[in-house]
Amino acid sequence: MLALALLKDPLYRSYWLSLFASQMGTWMQAAAQGWLVLLLTGSAERLGLVVAFQFLPSLLFSLPAGVLADRYPKRDLLRFTQGG
Repeated sequence: MLALALLKDPLYRSYWLSLFASQMGTWMQAAAQGWLVLLLTGSAERLGLVVAFQFLPSLLFSLPAGVLADRYPKRDLLRFTQGG
């Protein structure tokens, strides 16, 4: 299995574990945020609104970002985004 063989490299293993820890933090923040909204308001509608707003940027920007990624050279986009 190539995927498991890649974990033998200490740099890749460190990178993967760091990404995993970061993702776990993101999941915990989302769960705690939802729980806090539910505790403070007691409203399932408000909880749904918070979750909807949490994913709204991805919903709005994913299609235009895909179009830009297809139309412009990747190096130019990378310079623009990192420069911004």
